[in-house]
Amino acid sequence: QITDMATRLTLQRFASTTPRWLKTCKPSEANCAKCGKFPCGNVMKREYAVRAPLWRSPLAWLAGAGAAYAAYNLEVIPISGRLRLRLVPSFWDDHLAEKYDQELMEGLSAKFLPEDSPEHIRVKTIGERLAAVCGMHTLVFHVVDDPSERNAFASAGGHVVVYTGILNLLHDDNMLAAILGHEIGHYIAHHVAERIGVDWIAKGIQNVVSDSQPVRYLSAIAMTMPMSRLIEKEADYMGLLLMAGACYDIDAAHAVWSKFHSMKTIEEEDEQSGPRLEHAAHLIADSHDADSFSDRYLSTHPTHRERIRLFERGSVWMRRAEAVQAARCPCRGGDGGKVPLCPDTRPVKLWRYLLGMLF
Repeated sequence: QITDMATRLTLQRFASTTPRWLKTCKPSEANCAKCGKFPCGNVMKREYAVRAPLWRSPLAWLAGAGAAYAAYNLEVIPISGRLRLRLVPSFWDDHLAEKYDQELMEGLSAKFLPEDSPEHIRVKTIGERLAAVCGMHTLVFHVVDDPSERNAFASAGGHVVVYTGILNLLHDDNMLAAILGHEIGHYIAHHVAERIGVDWIAKGIQNVVSDSQPVRYLSAIAMTMPMSRLIEKEADYMGLLLMAGACYDIDAAHAVWSKFHSMKTIEEEDEQSGPRLEHAAHLIADSHDADSFSDRYLSTHPTHRERIRLFERGSVWMRRAEAVQAARCPCRGGDGGKVPLCPDTRPVKLWRYLLGMLF
């Protein structure tokens, strides 16, 4: 039997405050110690658990460890200034770069154009001019001979790969600079590691909840796709500022996505056997129409219309790019790029960033 005064008070409180439909065991001294049913046993445990010191709680230790990890791994991305929580530890970056780049290069190396080819020289010249804005000289540029592929990407280890399919579309160097600046922005911000971290969380949720198809779709719509669109827009912004810092024509970014949008619309009309538009100007004028729900929320990239709006003259992005050009380009009275646009080419820990501002 229980004779402790605290236990008596607990039983009295339970008897007076718990609704009748919740009382699954009678709160008496004789049977409460051996009851264990809900909620009688839980009430007893809760009353005594409150008296334990906070530092003895596993949840308190877990919360403290999570707060310490977040405080140490919050970082500021160069150029864009976005604050993010690094989910993949920074010391894994080299491991990821080595692992994925080796697999990537093994699959594409047979299609690389020689370094003395006109296409490779063009890509390397523009890319190095953009990278010099941030003082980077470690990027490696490759051109893949595949006219059917209109794409370009940057790996975690600093390999920028461009396909001849997109080179054949962008004959103007300013337009190609918009694409290369976007890919270099991905590398500066370490977006590959950020994608992997989000994929880890999504996979963890699937393992805890369910690995069914609906859960995978929901995790992709709620986490993977929004994060992918965010980092793609960030790479667009960083690429625009790199173009401005390298004194390229920043209006070429608007021209690139207007061209891609017109080509996509024509291809869709061809697939539907509809009337093909004769002039791309009609497509560009139609670029302000509303995007469909699937294009806006069920995609890994921003829509072409959204990108066209972001690169219009007078937008926040373009005003920022104009300010960078006015400060750096000699033709506009700038200093000729003596001061790097991004002194730090790697994301900076927030605590170091704050200390740098204070001292």
